[in-house]
Amino acid sequence: MKIAIKNFLTTLRRYKVASVLNIAGMTLAFLAFYVIMSQVYYNITYNRPIKDSDRTYILVTRFAEADWMALASRMDAENALSSWPDVECFGAILKRGMGSEYVWVRNSEYNYDRYDYKTANISLPLLDVLSFRTVEGDVRRLSEPETVIISESLAERMGVHAGDEVYLPDMGAVKDDPDAGRKPARRMTVAGIYADFAPNTMMSDVHIAMDAGDDHLTGEKRYWCNYTYYVKLREGASPEAMAEAWKRANPNAGDDAAELVPIRDIYYWQTLKFGTVEQGSKSGTAVLFGIAMLIVVVAFINFVNFFFAMIPVRLRAVNICKVFGAPTSALRWNFLFESVGMVLCSLLLALYLMVVVQESFLAEYVTCSLAMSDNLPALALVLVITVVIALASSLYPAWYITSFNASLAVKSGFAGSAAGRRMRLILTGVQFIISITLIIVSAAFWMQYRYMMRFDMGFDRDNLLTFESTGTIAGRGNAFLSYLESDPDIAAVTTASVDVIGSMNTKSWWENDLFMEVRNCAVRYNFFDVMGIPLIDGDGFSPSDENRNRGVVINRYLAETMNRNVGDLLNPLGRVAGITDDVMMHDVSQNKQFMAWECGTDNMRFFYVRVHGGSDIKRVCDFIRKEHVARLYDQVKRQTVLVSLFALLSVVISLMGVFGIVLFETQHRRREIAVRRVFGASTSGIIWMLNRRYALIVAVCFVVAAPVAWYVVARWMERFVNRTDISWLIYLGALALVLAITLALVTLRSWRAANENPSRVLGGE
Repeated sequence: MKIAIKNFLTTLRRYKVASVLNIAGMTLAFLAFYVIMSQVYYNITYNRPIKDSDRTYILVTRFAEADWMALASRMDAENALSSWPDVECFGAILKRGMGSEYVWVRNSEYNYDRYDYKTANISLPLLDVLSFRTVEGDVRRLSEPETVIISESLAERMGVHAGDEVYLPDMGAVKDDPDAGRKPARRMTVAGIYADFAPNTMMSDVHIAMDAGDDHLTGEKRYWCNYTYYVKLREGASPEAMAEAWKRANPNAGDDAAELVPIRDIYYWQTLKFGTVEQGSKSGTAVLFGIAMLIVVVAFINFVNFFFAMIPVRLRAVNICKVFGAPTSALRWNFLFESVGMVLCSLLLALYLMVVVQESFLAEYVTCSLAMSDNLPALALVLVITVVIALASSLYPAWYITSFNASLAVKSGFAGSAAGRRMRLILTGVQFIISITLIIVSAAFWMQYRYMMRFDMGFDRDNLLTFESTGTIAGRGNAFLSYLESDPDIAAVTTASVDVIGSMNTKSWWENDLFMEVRNCAVRYNFFDVMGIPLIDGDGFSPSDENRNRGVVINRYLAETMNRNVGDLLNPLGRVAGITDDVMMHDVSQNKQFMAWECGTDNMRFFYVRVHGGSDIKRVCDFIRKEHVARLYDQVKRQTVLVSLFALLSVVISLMGVFGIVLFETQHRRREIAVRRVFGASTSGIIWMLNRRYALIVAVCFVVAAPVAWYVVARWMERFVNRTDISWLIYLGALALVLAITLALVTLRSWRAANENPSRVLGGE
């Protein structure tokens, strides 16, 4: 063992550059694999940590031919589920049940500590459906008046226990006091504290809940589709029977429909359009998994290249040892120990970096936790790959280098043999193919993301600032608007009742056997002028229209579908006062939507401020505007950033391998280069000789990589309704980038070999 350790340290000292490059490459590869596989594990096991997830479902509904939504009318859902004998239990949740976004803890007679957590409304049976685990108190006491239950993490943060008091706002007073939602008013008792749900579940963001009671079960609200229903079926029950059970319980439902979707599958159920459900795409997960494996393959190839490249310079020493009686098994053990030692060094460095990245910028681009305790399967995969790489990268080279006859001690013929050249060529080629493919794919992802961010949504986004006001400011109405417009940098101001970018309300009705779903909201009379939305017909709104129900402005898609012109009546919205072009105030990956705007002034909490171009606050306005629109494409951005970062990492690791190969190749060809110099070869000629080989390798690899990248990009782009054209310049750019960096590295290393004194090289032979 001492000899093996001594040989390992000698290898590190003698081949410093190659050793450092390989350890660094494997460290980065292990880290990248851990981060990516943590996200992949999060995606593919979404909702699986919930007990009995294999027979727990989410109720999805739709009106006629409208989109599916993970929401339902409580009256209809309760009727259907309670009459179906295959249902073991079911429960409902409204994640923003009270509309409250805050909870307070009293720290003195007059002072409160505020925490930004939304209060959910849940029906009591949900405690059984999702198996809430009590850690303190009794969560079933939630049925008692003025009680809440909170998660363990929130209880620790607030420093409260079961039986303590917390405060919630009185949302019923918002109508008279617009700022009531920001004041502690209702004193609630903590009935129980429950264990946090796993991060990759639909309940991970529920930290405080109260009893829904008969909310939305009676009165006009019984028809509102606001609640999400979880259903646990009995063993062996078929979820397909839900559709018929829904029809039986709701005979007047007409073409309305309902289904049960397994909570294990809801993450990838792309048919869903509405509901508080986190979702992803199978193609996105597949891309991430593919990149993780490719990075490991690149690192593995680097490591194998490292050992094969060392064969020509170590073969002489190995065979001399054999001449002096060293057993083959001992020599092979030394090589295995070196390999395992390097991999272990890389693993230890990677484990340290895994702790560091938990709070790094990478955490912003993943939805999963990066804590090792939350990703034990991903960590186990890293350990398995460590063992596989250590053995696979050393067993064959160790057997190969010790299989030669001892007479080769003075020949060192492997490096120049056809087998040696072919092996290095294949391994290097695979690295280049992977790198070029990932560069093209990541560039295409960025092109699509940039296209969506700059897509013509039908309104002028330049120099547009948006913010949500408090209830007090919204209640001040025109006074606050006048205050804003008095600023010389502000050109105009308008308001809306909701966030018009991605969060408009929906009104639904039947007309002539056609089910209509229209996105709508109330806006100030000057909304279209400030937002830069031109009217293609009609005059729109005027100041006198506010609060007078003087009609609506609709988009072209709605006008053409309903065959409505300016002045026509469009029930239940009102008379058409104007028609706009098709404005895209939603994710451009979706189809066109019907849109309508009413004129009003009440509770206009969202402000849109147009500033003059070139004003001092333009930078801030641009920043806020971009962030606001970017929320629509947050998932695409996260995926694009991850792909790009790890594509870059793959290229870096590949180039580390190329540098190592060139390092050993120039060392082996020192005598050949010296002889060429003696016979008059120039430095530039020798550099070109070495560069030409790698330029040809890159070109051939590009021919293989380009169609592979095209296929991956084409499949990924299928998910977008509006997509950019991927120019052939992207492909040439990837080729040029890899070729330029490769030739630069080869030139850097070969320059030294080409300028070495030939007499010193030949004299030492």
